[in-house]
Amino acid sequence: MSDSKARLLAATSYLLILPILVNVHLLGITDGYFYGVEVSLISTAPYLIWYAFFFNHDDAFIKHHAHTSMCLFFVYFVLVSLNGFIMFSLGYRMNIIDPVMLMNANSTTWLVMGPLIMILIYTIISISQGVICALRQQYMDVAES
Repeated sequence: MSDSKARLLAATSYLLILPILVNVHLLGITDGYFYGVEVSLISTAPYLIWYAFFFNHDDAFIKHHAHTSMCLFFVYFVLVSLNGFIMFSLGYRMNIIDPVMLMNANSTTWLVMGPLIMILIYTIISISQGVICALRQQYMDVAES
């Protein structure tokens, strides 16, 4: 397999997480409520199918980045689930970032939305690191993300 194709396949493992973030947390396109998280099957299914094809790939580089992206997705899912469970137990159902709500935000809104925004920023930064490492043909340590 050519180097450029391997790099693009490895980078795609990370880039398929972005539609999940955009659909669920920014656009609010969800299909159900699962463990405190609004889930969008439209964007989650392609990522899970992609991982099913590449988790046992012959190329160790692609396999490594597929596993690392799944670890990143798992950390994102656990953190958002924990945040959703805590917010739901406090009486809030805040898994969608509403721009109108942010424009009229008071301190309570920022206190409630702050952890979700920090989780999304962390996930986007980790995705960016993974894509950069994949395109540079470097192995990414899970502890780095």
